[in-house]
This record gives sequence, structure tokens and C-alpha cells, in this order.
Amino acid sequence: MPPLPFSSPSPAPTLDPNATPSGTPVPTHAPEANTFVIGQSSEGREILAWRFGSGNKTLLLVGGIHTGFESNTVLLINALVAHFEGTPIDVLPGLSIILIPVLNPDGLVRGRNEDGRFNGNNVDLNRNWDCDWSATAYWKQEKVNPGSRPFSEPETQALRDFMLQNRPNRRPVLSFGC
Repeated sequence: MPPLPFSSPSPAPTLDPNATPSGTPVPTHAPEANTFVIGQSSEGREILAWRFGSGNKTLLLVGGIHTGFESNTVLLINALVAHFEGTPIDVLPGLSIILIPVLNPDGLVRGRNEDGRFNGNNVDLNRNWDCDWSATAYWKQEKVNPGSRPFSEPETQALRDFMLQNRPNRRPVLSFGC
């Protein structure tokens, strides 16, 4: 079983993808023993992960890199968390599943709008990876901030470091940069 990183969460809930910019994130359920923190956002919010199973093969699924209009990935990963918490026997023998519902919690609290796409530093996290990084980046026809360099943001650093430490057998499926 790969090592689990960083720390146990302080009382840190998953976030309600329908939270408004002025609203406080709402817990969807209490953190379980299999919940841990992989890092913090640019505004200091915890980035949580859930681990199910104890196998040597690890599947990693990440949601909420772009929140805002695309926060449906948060809902999907939260549904998977709830499913495996209620039915842990559904994890196949030899497999570990790590679920990260929200890589961009700062964007999530801004609500389902364009601002929710960006982190607290106004960086488009999907443009902040080292795969074909460029100082000039676009979303649709609009110029966006890719960060000052690849992995300049705490969110992308946290996921990169977690992946390097834990070496999942499958690359993140949802909203990965390259």
C-alpha cells in the first residue's frame, strides 16, 4: 500500500458545489478515518482526499480543477465518496481508490460562474501543469492566467507531490491538464 501524505484533516468538510461567493461552504458529511489532506489552496482551504481499499494498484480520480460552471465533477466524485463509504466491499481486491473531490476549493466557493474556474490567485489551474505550459494561455477566446511558471500554484503542487509520493497506476481522469 502506498504511503498516505501530509496530515489528517482538521474538521474539514467537502464543499457544497452550490455555495455562493458570500456563503460558507457546507459539509456534505463528516470526514472519515480514510480522509486526509494533500495540501492547501492559495486561500488556505484544505484539499481533501479519500482512500478506499488497501490494494497495491491505485486508481486516482480528481474533480474540481475547474469548478464554476464545471463543478459537476465535484458532484460526481462526492457521489463516489458516498458510495464507497456506504459500500466499501465494492472496491475490488488488490485495488486502492483515491478520490479528490475538489482540487480548487477557492473557485468552488465563488459559485457556478466564470470566476469559479480560477483559484484564489486568479490562475486557471488546468493551464498550470508542466505539459506544454506557456506564459500565454487561453480559455475559449479569452486570455487567462496560467501562473508564473508550471506548478506555481499550491493546488497543482499538492497534486503533483501527492502523485509523485503515491505513484497511482492510473492517471487522474477528470479535468487533468494534459
